[in-house]
Amino acid sequence: MFMLKKNEIKQEPKEINKDILSEVKKISDSNLLGKIRDSKVGEKFIALYDVGMWEDRYNSQSEADMGLAGILAFFCAGDFERIEKFMWESGLAREKWEKNKNYLSNTIKKAISNCYHFYNPKYRKL
Repeated sequence: MFMLKKNEIKQEPKEINKDILSEVKKISDSNLLGKIRDSKVGEKFIALYDVGMWEDRYNSQSEADMGLAGILAFFCAGDFERIEKFMWESGLAREKWEKNKNYLSNTIKKAISNCYHFYNPKYRKL
């Protein structure tokens, strides 16, 4: 549960499966980005991450930030630092993130918190 107070999000920490996180960390950035692009959310990810195009999918750029952070939270298995790195490399990166230091951090924390499960590279559909 979230409580906003002076640009800060207070929440219960999301328990991250360390085995899954360890497996995801073994995947290079370029390979992980490729997996995301090839996934069911690939088209949306390419629009947000590669192009920075959000207008046709979201009412605001802040909603698009959350959308991209949510995709990354799933595929990065909740790895805050990696999500943050990818967010800064994305087509959505903007001055607002620099001016309001808590904004991006809070967005990522909320995206991780909203993730019910994370990408598991060992999972295979039968």
